[in-house]
Order: sequence, then structure tokens, then C-alpha cells
Amino acid sequence: ILMDEPLGALDKKLRDQLQVEIKTIQQELGLTVIYVTHDQEEALVMSDRIAVMRNGLIEQFDTPRELFERPRTPFVADFLGAANFLPGRIEQHDGEHTLVRLDNSGGLLKARRHDLASGTAVKVAVQPGRLRACASDDGF
Repeated sequence: ILMDEPLGALDKKLRDQLQVEIKTIQQELGLTVIYVTHDQEEALVMSDRIAVMRNGLIEQFDTPRELFERPRTPFVADFLGAANFLPGRIEQHDGEHTLVRLDNSGGLLKARRHDLASGTAVKVAVQPGRLRACASDDGF
């Protein structure tokens, strides 16, 4: 079933109710539904997998959790409204983490491990709700 912006003209309360109803019917009947929406929250609620597109090309195709927690491009992170971007350079890898020296403050940020070479210029996508303060010698 193809649904192209089916809830776009409805008020928020009714949209929220119908999202649950559509998802329940889809699961009960075992239907495959392609659901087109520009509403990021609606896409995250309604979908098992999401294709984020830009200029007619798929930027990332993944589960809602993977898109939100591990966006593969700055466009995907920005599109989901999930991140601020901080420029820096890879300093070193520490077990499960990559340490990034931030350009503006010189502070150290501990991010999920990425296999980029030390000294590589990067932009770190920071989700405000996921920041955690640590001892000054352990980054943040």
C-alpha cells in the first residue's frame, strides 16, 4: 500500500490517533506500507525502516533508532533535528571511543569509535540530550 501524506490535513490530536490505528492495522494484516511524509516525528513513529532522501537520492536507509543514533551524513542528522555540529580533529582511539579535540575550545570530546586516522578533520554531531559531563581529564 502506498500512502502519500495521508494525515497532512488533520489536526495534531487526530493525526496522533490515526498513526497508532494505521500501524496497528498494518501489523495485524501483515501489509507492506510505503508511507511518504515530510514530518520527521511521524516517520519515526510509523516506520520499521526509513529512507531519508535528498535531491532524489537516498542518503540513508535504516531503522528509526539507527537513523537517530547513528546518522551517516550531516544531512541526515540535521534533517532529523537531532544534532549540533562541532568541528574538531581526531586525536586518538580509546577502546570503544574516538577522542576528538574541538577546534573552538580545545576541549576533548569522547565519541563513538570511528576508524578515521588521527589528525583527520571532522564535524561531530552532538545530540544535546546525550551529553554527559566527565572529569576534565576524561573528555565530555
